[in-house]
Amino acid sequence: MLARCGQVASVIAAGAALWAFWPKLIPFVGGRAFLRKYGARSPEVAGKAMVDSMAESNADYLGLLRNKSKRLRGAGALLLVAIALVGGAKMSSTDKTQEKQWDQTTVPTTTAPPVSPSTTTSPTRT
Repeated sequence: MLARCGQVASVIAAGAALWAFWPKLIPFVGGRAFLRKYGARSPEVAGKAMVDSMAESNADYLGLLRNKSKRLRGAGALLLVAIALVGGAKMSSTDKTQEKQWDQTTVPTTTAPPVSPSTTTSPTRT
């Protein structure tokens, strides 16, 4: 039962780790929209707009990375729980198997066969 819970937790952790990498899109500064909006203006205005856009883009990207790292840490924590569940199940089943083996072992109580006098003679040297 513990092993099954650990397997389910590991699948959920894998899904959470994959989810941590979405969205894959990175905020992009520039492009055609930027050129349409600021291309006809003076270089000073376009330069200031570009710097503002880059600062805003970097702030958005930083927030995106923070969210991804939180989700990835959560997936890692869930994976540790899965490892603990599977390991606990393995250890408990091993302990029960060993206890069962110890309970089933008995010392044989057979008696030795009788010794005949002909086999008890000592070897002679020639």
